[in-house]
Amino acid sequence: ADTFSVETGGDERLRVDSAGRLLLGTTTEGEVTADDLTIANSGHCGVTIRSGTSSEGNIFFSDGTSGADEIRGAVRYYHSNNSLTFTSDNSERMRIDSSGNVGIGTSSPNFLLHLDGGNMHRTRSATGTLATPQEDALATYGNASTAYGGIYALNSYTTNTSTQLAFKITDGS
Repeated sequence: ADTFSVETGGDERLRVDSAGRLLLGTTTEGEVTADDLTIANSGHCGVTIRSGTSSEGNIFFSDGTSGADEIRGAVRYYHSNNSLTFTSDNSERMRIDSSGNVGIGTSSPNFLLHLDGGNMHRTRSATGTLATPQEDALATYGNASTAYGGIYALNSYTTNTSTQLAFKITDGS
């Protein structure tokens, strides 16, 4: 077999197999859709990305070699402000800031969970087509014709027996 290996102390530590896969601490590749780099250890195992105090640590997902195709998805840590971001389709979708606030739809979360971006839920009619958006709903559960309950932010309070948890939004008056 065409392999390249490195040994220390009489034990194989690194192998590049005939398919070009890099294997660290193992001679067996990983799952077929993610086997280009396999790291194994009988104890704790992991990868450290160390970058400068004002730099970024990144994991990029790419489907091309130029432009937006080079960064279709990403997990990025910004040491300059100690935030962690998640990107899909080359746009930031979620951020955890240095205080632990999570922002979805915003890069400046002001709350423990800050959701921004318009309608966050739509219900489906009995025929499966999208019905009128429930603009106040953050999450619901049910079947195609009935939403049984969930978490709502309400602009005005109304009695609704199907609501499991509701928050009333007031203007302070």
